[in-house]
Amino acid sequence: MSVKHFYLYLFFISALVWSPCYGADPCMIKLDFNNDANNNDANTQVGFTMFTIADSGSEVNGITIDLGGDIQSVRRGTPSGTWHTGTYYPRAGERIYRDFVQGISPSGVTITLWGLGTNRDCNVTIWAFDDLAVGDNRIANWYANGTHILDTNFLGGSVNWPRLELVAPEDLYKWAFSGTATTDELGRIALTSSKDPCSPAGQDFAFVNAIQVEPNGLFVPTRYAQRPVPFDGTEDILVVDVNVVLAWKKSVYAETHDVYLGTDFDDVNDADRSTPLDVLVSQDHPTTTYTTPELDTNTTYYWRIDEVNSAPDYTIFKGEVWSFMTHVPVLIATNPEPLDGAQRMLRDVTLSWEKGEYAEKHDVYIGTSQADVTDANRSNPLGVLVSQDRSTMTCDLPELLDFNTTYYWRIDEVNAAPYYTIFKGNIWSFTTYEPTTTWRVDERFFLSGLLLSVKDPTIVYAGGKWHLFYTYVGDACLYCLGYANATSLAGLKTAAHTSIQDRVPGFAPQVFWYEPQGLWYLTVSGAKFSTNTDINDVNGWTYPQPMGSFGGLDTCCISDGNNMYFFSASDDGDVLRRSTTIEDFPYNWSSPEVVATDVFEAVQVYKSIADGKFYMMVEDLGQGMGRYFELWTADSLGGTWTKVEEQWAHKSKFVYFADHWTDQASHGELLRAGKDEKMEISDINRCQFLIQGVVDGDYGQYSATPYELGIIRQTIGAMGDFDYDYDVDFADFAFLASQWLQPQSPYIPSAYFARPGGDGIVDIQDLALLLDNWLWGT
Repeated sequence: MSVKHFYLYLFFISALVWSPCYGADPCMIKLDFNNDANNNDANTQVGFTMFTIADSGSEVNGITIDLGGDIQSVRRGTPSGTWHTGTYYPRAGERIYRDFVQGISPSGVTITLWGLGTNRDCNVTIWAFDDLAVGDNRIANWYANGTHILDTNFLGGSVNWPRLELVAPEDLYKWAFSGTATTDELGRIALTSSKDPCSPAGQDFAFVNAIQVEPNGLFVPTRYAQRPVPFDGTEDILVVDVNVVLAWKKSVYAETHDVYLGTDFDDVNDADRSTPLDVLVSQDHPTTTYTTPELDTNTTYYWRIDEVNSAPDYTIFKGEVWSFMTHVPVLIATNPEPLDGAQRMLRDVTLSWEKGEYAEKHDVYIGTSQADVTDANRSNPLGVLVSQDRSTMTCDLPELLDFNTTYYWRIDEVNAAPYYTIFKGNIWSFTTYEPTTTWRVDERFFLSGLLLSVKDPTIVYAGGKWHLFYTYVGDACLYCLGYANATSLAGLKTAAHTSIQDRVPGFAPQVFWYEPQGLWYLTVSGAKFSTNTDINDVNGWTYPQPMGSFGGLDTCCISDGNNMYFFSASDDGDVLRRSTTIEDFPYNWSSPEVVATDVFEAVQVYKSIADGKFYMMVEDLGQGMGRYFELWTADSLGGTWTKVEEQWAHKSKFVYFADHWTDQASHGELLRAGKDEKMEISDINRCQFLIQGVVDGDYGQYSATPYELGIIRQTIGAMGDFDYDYDVDFADFAFLASQWLQPQSPYIPSAYFARPGGDGIVDIQDLALLLDNWLWGT
């Protein structure tokens, strides 16, 4: 025998000796995917090996199988087949269709097979079947090492789709899709699936009931390192001590291994023994594992294993370059809301956080003692453990917090079974505050050089215009009725004044559309009313008629949908209420009831859409306080009225965004959400109030007081809401910037608030608090 033939013989014998296929076709693998190991072989196809997602990485007949992708396993509830007394015994060919692995859209399924021998053709069969009678065809294109080999259709049973029928009547090979794959130099077949263009968008497309791989030809083992762990491209390798154990499957001929590791792909790819480039970390390494030195966190590392043959040649086979990314797990809760140290929080605060990486449950501690929140635990809760084993990352507190109080809180992360390890969290804090109502005072609203005084406004938006009715003094008239209109509120400032005193003599008007009759109503003091079919027609108003044999100062009408109610102020400081039916309005009123006492005049009643409650504003006055409004509320118009706030709209709460034109909130009306008799407003806590106002002073007779009209806007602001628009946004940022390190003039709201009462300087502390309350209202 020649030397050449002798070595060929040795190679052939060694291939057989090292081959996992040596014997009676052990290299063919048949995997039946089961939903979980508890389903056991009773539901596994005869001749196949049960395989679950948990089995990924294990060997079958010498072949290592890795599953990948965003996958899950599924068991169909009622497959076709035969049932026997509650236990499923399918025909032999149907067991294979009971369970499957699927990729969760948009992911496909990947199946990587190692140890098949190099450059070897293999027959690959994939079963994919569902017995639904209807449904979209979900088609997956399958590739082996980047080459297309077959397509699967998950609804093969209900469509005309090519299929094999090799074992009738068992139906084992129905809906089995076959192709030929060729292994690479590492003896590997990487099967990947992608969505076929004909498969419907947004649906899962990759399904595998079972797989069979049948190698053909001579087995030639790879000479290269294979099956890296961590897998190539793995992200977020969770390391605590920043050390990673690298492992691989060796070639059958390798005696030692050269290990290359670094953060530069080119260095790891180009380095060798003669030019190590500082990435050859272990030469002639004796084992197939390598523990790295301390690595940087959140860093991508590249590595390569060169296989080194034994003597006498010591041939080196350069390996692939693989990669992984390091990551140190965060085990405690982070990113608290409210932010640590947050100021001016409302009493109904909701706690939220980001969970630790392994956390399944959360323990919530909160209290006013920092020591208690720090020291408390499950066995000694100290009254601050408010939620144990919480499943969500938010927590609404069981009761309202106290005003102007600092609270400390902590989130402990509880790991999943079986360990239930508790990781104690950081201590965070926030401070609550008692929100106060502020009234933004805008510029004067309606002016006319012909008039001495403009007061008692009522306003409604209809037909694309604002319609304003009011009492005026001047133009040789004392307490007469006037009218103006404009397409915008700003336009009313210069709108023409029209006297309607000849048509509707009176004062203190209220206007609304009465839907049941299809008429406009204009009521005036003395409990009189006038009607009109067109609010634009100043000559269309009827002459005022009395509603009954009673009078009333500053009257108000409102409906709850069933009855009409009439509120008025009496001369002795009471608010009186009468009612009548919708059909009888404006007549047949009930006897008066006293619903509020110790007030002055100018009663107005509205329904707030935001909370469904009714609110009554009543003007009052006091020594040195001028005129202001109280606020009352009731659940129903016929119910009991309760005072909400004595000085609801009061000069002490005014913030001027124009010239200082008023110190009083006197007889006025809220801007409504509609025009009809229901008198609805959007939200009592975010209302716009059209008032009569005047700067405090001695004007002699009341009729000589130069009242003007203007809008004040109610706000309950957060830190940094300088323009009182219910948001802390770029407008407020601009406001803060305009005051940066400068003193402020009287009546201009100051931005400084970083310390109680402000520190007199608008600086970085104020900017930090503004950002802490960013988009508060939203």
